[in-house]
Amino acid sequence: METTSRVLPTGSSPEVGIAPPRVFVGAALGAFMVLLDVTIVMVALPSIGADLDARTTGLQWMLDGYTLVLSALLLGAGSLGDKFGRRRLYLIGLAGFTLASIVCAAAPSIGVLVAARAVQGAAGALVLTGALSLLVQAYPDPAKRAQMIGLNGAIGGSSIALGPVLGGLLVDEVGWRAIFLINVPIGVFAVWLILRAIPESSDPEHANIDVPGQLLALLLLGSLTYGLITSGEHGWGSPRTVVSLGVAVAALATFLAVEARAARPMLPLGLFTDPRFSVANLAALVLGFGTSGMFVLLSLYLQQTQGRSAIATGLLFLPLTIAICLISPFAGKRSGRRGPFPVMAIGYLVAAAGLFGIALLDAHTGPAVFIPLTVLLGLGMGASITPTQAAAVTALPRSVPDSPPRPRTPAGKSAPPSASRSSACSSSTPLLATGSAPTHTPPAS
Repeated sequence: METTSRVLPTGSSPEVGIAPPRVFVGAALGAFMVLLDVTIVMVALPSIGADLDARTTGLQWMLDGYTLVLSALLLGAGSLGDKFGRRRLYLIGLAGFTLASIVCAAAPSIGVLVAARAVQGAAGALVLTGALSLLVQAYPDPAKRAQMIGLNGAIGGSSIALGPVLGGLLVDEVGWRAIFLINVPIGVFAVWLILRAIPESSDPEHANIDVPGQLLALLLLGSLTYGLITSGEHGWGSPRTVVSLGVAVAALATFLAVEARAARPMLPLGLFTDPRFSVANLAALVLGFGTSGMFVLLSLYLQQTQGRSAIATGLLFLPLTIAICLISPFAGKRSGRRGPFPVMAIGYLVAAAGLFGIALLDAHTGPAVFIPLTVLLGLGMGASITPTQAAAVTALPRSVPDSPPRPRTPAGKSAPPSASRSSACSSSTPLLATGSAPTHTPPAS
């Protein structure tokens, strides 16, 4: 869906003109902050568990709950910005994320921390989609816009690699609560910039808010994640596991029925009739859930089993995240030349080999073995993410079913692409890289 941009008559600041450099910095800071919180918590898990008397399942919920909510709300968040104002929703996301970070830092129990992390995820979805929409508005020239969106993605991707090292430093020198307080100055400064950098815009006539579909998607991912987490503690045959997985199946069936009948569905089901699209999304699901618990276990393994410090753990995670970031662009280029599926096949095989090797680690395994195995996993994940995304997007028709026709600007030229479409595509890659639940990736054009 592609939209026009216009200034809202109320609740906006007409005197504020567009200042592209400030918009870029404000958008990049927001994306950096949201993606940083995907990985910065990894090395803090043992400290959080000891301080809050939390079990492994609680720590996994603290980590996965954030990315689950963030991923599930990406598509809907873009439509909210189209309807109620893109700058307004972005500022709400920034403020909500900053306040939720303060609650995380002050959390007296693991339950409060998990809840605050879920709020962070919801606010983060507004930030990631809003950042892309503001960049689209600030840079009308397609070439310049693509350049700035790519630079924004690179800055966000760098936060993935920086997270474990920065987290380890803060945990060792200040304490685990500091990893959340670092968001406060970033969020406040980003709000200050955006308030002075760009006027309000919206497109309520073409906003597509599928409330039933969004709620069912949250229920589906939440119950599925709960079932997978609780199966490790209580077994696959336990009532908790069976009921939660049963709820996931029921939610999936209901979601499919609702989307099939919706006039403007969040996820047009006709897309899945193309095997390329179906295979790509299934592969992304396997990759996301196959690695979701690995980071929790590796953090506990390195610190509790091997007795390493938080900063040492962060440094040992660094080769993995660097491998993901380095190989992803190369995999994208190869996919463009030879198609995504051969590259995907190699990537998934390499990732599987890395996971198999990591499963054989023991208490005495040293960095000389640990680092090559994690680099192998990172190379496999990096080689899988971009081609998987490309395969899903390539399989999409130029006009998504059940979407309104492309509107025209007063000059008769086609309007720039909707940020609600492009942001979900751009944001899913780093989330998959860290084991979050995957999201549908719609076209950016």
